[in-house]
Amino acid sequence: MEKKPAARLRNTNHPHEPAPEKTAEKNTEWKFELLALSGFSLSGLFFIVSSIRNGDVLSLIGSVVWVVSCLFWMLPYKKHFSKESACRSGKRN
Repeated sequence: MEKKPAARLRNTNHPHEPAPEKTAEKNTEWKFELLALSGFSLSGLFFIVSSIRNGDVLSLIGSVVWVVSCLFWMLPYKKHFSKESACRSGKRN
């Protein structure tokens, strides 16, 4: 009885790239995550304005920490932007 090779999840043209269907799924996934983080950051900015208007120092400190944390959380998504711009210009990383 002859064994069949296991189905590959990776693109056979380039071993370090995921299969095209996985790439499309991840592409959509990180965009939704970035959109959600942007919403969190925006709400933090509203809380900063509100705490300044109300003179609430504790809320102001908490809101600033929240926004800064969201911005740090967004930093890893920078790699997706560099890949997209490289793809548009025809370059490969």
